[in-house]
Amino acid sequence: STWGNFLLLKKKMLKKLFLFCFVSINLCVVPSSVSKEKKTEKIVQILNEFVDNEVENAIYMFRLSETSKKTQEFCFAQVGGQYLRYRCCVFFSNVAALLLSDRFAISPRNQIWPYFTDKTVDLLTEQTRISLLYKHFNMWASGTGTKLPHGIYKAELEIGGVRGTLTKCEFDTVHTYLVFSSPEINEVFVDMTIRQLLFIPDLMDEKLLLKAYSEDIVGKWAEHFVGTESQIREKYLSYSILRSNMEAVVDNPKKFDWKNFDSLFNLLKTIYDAGSRARLCGNPIQYLKSGQEKSDL
Repeated sequence: STWGNFLLLKKKMLKKLFLFCFVSINLCVVPSSVSKEKKTEKIVQILNEFVDNEVENAIYMFRLSETSKKTQEFCFAQVGGQYLRYRCCVFFSNVAALLLSDRFAISPRNQIWPYFTDKTVDLLTEQTRISLLYKHFNMWASGTGTKLPHGIYKAELEIGGVRGTLTKCEFDTVHTYLVFSSPEINEVFVDMTIRQLLFIPDLMDEKLLLKAYSEDIVGKWAEHFVGTESQIREKYLSYSILRSNMEAVVDNPKKFDWKNFDSLFNLLKTIYDAGSRARLCGNPIQYLKSGQEKSDL
C-alpha cells in the first residue's frame, strides 16, 4: 500500500540519517566536543603568545631592576631562582596574573600591558616601564627582597571571545600556578615556574642546581608552560623524566635518597588533581594536608 511504502521509506531515511550522524564530525553530539577542543586550542595559543612576550618581558624588567641594585633576593641572585625559578612561584604567578587581568579583564583596566611588548627600548622608556611595574604591582624592593601582595586570587576575563575565571592556585610552598576556566573550554593552566617540575629542587644544593643548568638539562625546556592538564602531566609530571634528570646531576645515584624522592614526587603529582584544585585554588596559601611539612618546589 501507499502508506506501507511511505513507512518503509521513512524507516530507511531515518537509518541513513542515524548512520550519517554517527560517522560525521559535523553533526549530532560530536560538534560540541570538537568546538570545545578548538576553543581550548585557541585560548592556549593566545595565552602562550601573551606570556611569551608581555609577561616574560615584565619578568625581564624585574630582573634588570633587581640585579642592577645588587639584590640578594633569591629569585634574582641565587642559582635556583635564576635558572629554575625555584621558590619564586608565587612571585612570578602574581606577575602573570596581574598582567593577564590588566589585558583581558572584563572590568576596566590600567592598560599598562602595551608597555611590555618589546624590550629593545631606550633607557628612558625602560625606566618608565620599571616604574609602572612597581607602581601597579605594589612592589616593595629592598635589600631583604621583593614581594608582591597575596590578596588577588580571582579575576573575570574574556580571552578570544570566551568568558571565564582566572584563578591563582597556591599549594602552601609546594607550588603556585594559574588556571583559566570556563564551561566553553577545557581548563588552561599557566605555570610560570614549570622548570621546577624537572627536578626535586628540595633535594639539591647550589652545586647540583648549577650543574643542572650548566649541562643544559634545564636550558632545553621553556621557562613557563601554557596548556591543559593532560599536556602538563604528559610532558612534566613524569616519574621517568624526573628520575632521569636527577640521576644526571647527583654525585652518586646509587647512594641517593630515592625514597625521599619518591615521596616528594607523589606529593608533586597531587597539585594538579581536580580535587586539590577544588579545595585549594582561589584561597590564601595553605598546606595540602594538615600538619604536613613544607616543601619549596
